[in-house]
Amino acid sequence: MEQKAHELLQQLHEAGHDRNAIYNELISQGYSTEGFEEAYRAVAGSDAVHTDAAEAEATTAPTQDSIERQLERYHQSRNTVDMAVLRRNIIKIVGGGIVITGLLIIATTYWSDARTFIFGERESDSELSAEDVVTQANLASMQRSANRYRSRMLDYGGVCRSIGIDRAKYTCTESRDAYAIEGQLSDGRYYCVDSTGFAGVQARSLDGDTACAQ
Repeated sequence: MEQKAHELLQQLHEAGHDRNAIYNELISQGYSTEGFEEAYRAVAGSDAVHTDAAEAEATTAPTQDSIERQLERYHQSRNTVDMAVLRRNIIKIVGGGIVITGLLIIATTYWSDARTFIFGERESDSELSAEDVVTQANLASMQRSANRYRSRMLDYGGVCRSIGIDRAKYTCTESRDAYAIEGQLSDGRYYCVDSTGFAGVQARSLDGDTACAQ
């Protein structure tokens, strides 16, 4: 680590900043984070590093239980809204005295949407595990970090190393002009983000490409 970066790290630690705040500040100042962990341990001690990491994970990482509760509330709200719309339209038609015609209109108008909602979207949502939601959220965060990195450095060279990607879970490829990052989902497909702004699911891995297969 550069001497100036090390001095800034020490100043931030003495001012009471935690590990994540110091790491992000070094990146925002344009310093390389290579050797950051060793330098931080030297300044703060290994116990402080573990404590900061544990606190950061506890406060920023979404838990599986909380995501599952959010998905459950989402399904419940969708059910309530769609059923309320259907009831209102049925009441309007019946109130007008056009029962048979009204039922035909409802069947024609709503069947396609209802079938998509009941058999399409719900099946898709039920297959979206809490772990997959975390993967997508993390990749969206990495995409924003990569864009901020380019705004400071003017290209993507070194972005995979500098934005703190967990290489055990995510794959990152880069060139000076482009990057792509992917994480595998529970069904074997990959969620991919890249420098074009794309974010979505693809069937195959990047395999060295710097753009997702759109």
